[in-house]
Amino acid sequence: MLLRTGGTGTRSGSRQDHAERATAVEAARRSAERAIDDIDGILEQHGGRRLAKRPNALGSMPVETTAAGIRALASSRWVQAILEDQPIRLAR
Repeated sequence: MLLRTGGTGTRSGSRQDHAERATAVEAARRSAERAIDDIDGILEQHGGRRLAKRPNALGSMPVETTAAGIRALASSRWVQAILEDQPIRLAR
């Protein structure tokens, strides 16, 4: 799942140095972490769980949930995209 991070807001066109990249990564993580409570509520409601403690530098966070949970996450204002990480099979 890819969370909406709002971006860094600046783009100079020049290559960032290490400190600028670290600052941008931390800003993206902080922004994505604001969504955690809402995401956890959706996952709990649908029998799902987070597979990482916090979003990565790109605002991505792996989760495991049901089909209904996927639909609920897709409707969340915090979720930008849902990416399949493994084959989806019908339960038998």
